[in-house]
Amino acid sequence: MSPDALTASIATGDWAKAEALARVHLSLKPNDTDVWRYLALALERQNRLPEAFDTYQALLARLPSPPPSDVVHDLARLAFRLDQMDMAEKLYRFVVLAEPDNVIAIAGLAASQRQQMKYDAAIDGLKAALSTHPEDSELWNVLGTVVNAKNDPHTALTFFDEALRLDPYNLQARFHRGIAYAELGEFDPALADLFACIDGFSDPSNIASVRLTTAQIALCAGKTDIAWPLYEARHKTGTAMEVHYPFKASRWQPGQALAGKRLFVSAEQGLGDEILFGTFLPDVIRDLGNESRLSLGVEPRLVSLFARSFPKAHVYAHRTRREDGRIIRHFDGFDEAQTPVDHWALMADFCATYRPTPADFPAHNAYLKPDPARVEHWRAWLDSLDNRPKVGILWKSLKTDIIRERYYSPFDDWEILLQREDITVINLQYGDARAELDAAAARGFQIITPPGIDLKDDLDDLCALTCALDLTLGPANATTNIAAAAGARTWIITSPNNWVQMGQGHYPWYPAATAFMPRDLTSWDEVMARVDQALSQLINAPYRD
Repeated sequence: MSPDALTASIATGDWAKAEALARVHLSLKPNDTDVWRYLALALERQNRLPEAFDTYQALLARLPSPPPSDVVHDLARLAFRLDQMDMAEKLYRFVVLAEPDNVIAIAGLAASQRQQMKYDAAIDGLKAALSTHPEDSELWNVLGTVVNAKNDPHTALTFFDEALRLDPYNLQARFHRGIAYAELGEFDPALADLFACIDGFSDPSNIASVRLTTAQIALCAGKTDIAWPLYEARHKTGTAMEVHYPFKASRWQPGQALAGKRLFVSAEQGLGDEILFGTFLPDVIRDLGNESRLSLGVEPRLVSLFARSFPKAHVYAHRTRREDGRIIRHFDGFDEAQTPVDHWALMADFCATYRPTPADFPAHNAYLKPDPARVEHWRAWLDSLDNRPKVGILWKSLKTDIIRERYYSPFDDWEILLQREDITVINLQYGDARAELDAAAARGFQIITPPGIDLKDDLDDLCALTCALDLTLGPANATTNIAAAAGARTWIITSPNNWVQMGQGHYPWYPAATAFMPRDLTSWDEVMARVDQALSQLINAPYRD
């Protein structure tokens, strides 16, 4: 193999060819460290990140100790992309110790600390670097992202402004400034910044991120005409996170007739979003008509609930696996040769068709059908406890990171409700809630966990339980989505400027649900006080249903 052919393929961005040539070369010269690095780079550029990571590690094993800092820097960058933040921090720290003036590594170190909520350490490191590199735009940008993660978007704007003063073409700073504006509810400048970025990025991950963020911020402002076309970016096309589907039929496009068609609709994104976008299915079924066939692919835990709610549909469980670096979704028992389809679609593909504006959401949108026998079972159990109203609560998500953590009311702020003596509190929190339950018990508060149900996995039974309760109360997640979609009385404690509310004071997706939103992400105690007041009004209403 000619080394020139390998370097030429890298220079032209033909990464598949570069990979093939590197593998041939390494089969002959397995200790050629330069080619190991070329191979790792080729794999990374093809978004085969785990393979690239393993290749970098194989390269390190062939290098002297300590290894060259530039190779460690490559591995640190890749660990960050793989969300291995503890490892990324250690690798970046190695590079910074070896090269104290490497501002790219300093910025990477601070970003990895930010992702682990080590805000003070990140800020200290950035301040030290800025004392000697005050003209570095990227250091100011990363400082802004750390401060914004600490719930201080006002101060963060100052740092983003400085980053852009130093480098008006710093698209990352402009992108993050747009996010900070949005968190302050200033949507017009937010969208102006994001649109300035939207055609500037070349990396597919950045392109998808800015387009999806722009769509969500446009939805916060109620500007669906801007949002829905950009929302296609949720597929992350061309990135390592793109999900590939097995269909041979063509994907349905907005405007195509549905009447009489054989359609397969797959759920997408997270469990809560499967429920949220499932609200389109009654519209789809209506337009398909009686001579059609609908097949649905949903999360395995939702199969029985969706099968009952849509008895004429064929419901399959979807499974997702990674194969040769690609995320593949398939459907248990579905064979397109045996069950032909004319088109396939993803649930959110119908947004612009059925909900072009917030005004197009129906006044009543409950579509899930709980098991009547299980609803009666839970009512009998709840009645056996006492004669007080039964309020089911949950307070957190299992998926937490620096972005999501601040969008949930701290458990301590729930004390105002837990201390009430006129309600019985039922635990609906899935996952490991022992710390909070023990803390509540230590303070004399009773939260009763329902017996014989896995609150994370038994979603059909959970739906029945929420319909038996007097109230389901919690943040916007799978449980509150299920309760609201089944028509149960649901109060959602939502974050400010939540795109799902589409600029409205209520939840358009679930018109019967009540939304409680704090002024900002530091005002959770205030919003819980309003929830407490509303609960008193509900309980004391003369004809409580």
